[in-house]
Amino acid sequence: MHAKTPVNSRPPGELVLDMRSAAKPENLKQIRTAVRDAALGAGCSESCADEIVIAVNEACMNVIEHGYALDPNGVLTVQLSAQNGTLFAWLGDQCKPIDLSQLKSRSLEDIRPGGLGVHFMRECMDDIKFLPPPPGYGNLLQMTKTIS
Repeated sequence: MHAKTPVNSRPPGELVLDMRSAAKPENLKQIRTAVRDAALGAGCSESCADEIVIAVNEACMNVIEHGYALDPNGVLTVQLSAQNGTLFAWLGDQCKPIDLSQLKSRSLEDIRPGGLGVHFMRECMDDIKFLPPPPGYGNLLQMTKTIS
């Protein structure tokens, strides 16, 4: 079952993107394009929009890989809004609630593919936090970025 975003359960400000997608790696290009277009439309510079795209892509890939364990029946909800010079990115899923104590990047000195998504998200965004998810969701990630 695909949950709909409940009324009044969205990021603050003017909603500039509201999309749902099957949680499949091949859908990430469409998500990246939509996020970039929405960020630019909200007034972000190209470099600011690119950082938001990197963070949202990494968050989505983490949900796809770790939350849904590559189950193609999973659903991602991606919402972006702008308010008072800040862009809010919300990513919702229907996965088991995340154990925040297990949410860590590996050391940057450990050179090998993978494992740096959380690091990239923290580097690209001003703030990252999990919010209480609305009914029908397992997790709700909020990332914020000053529009520049």
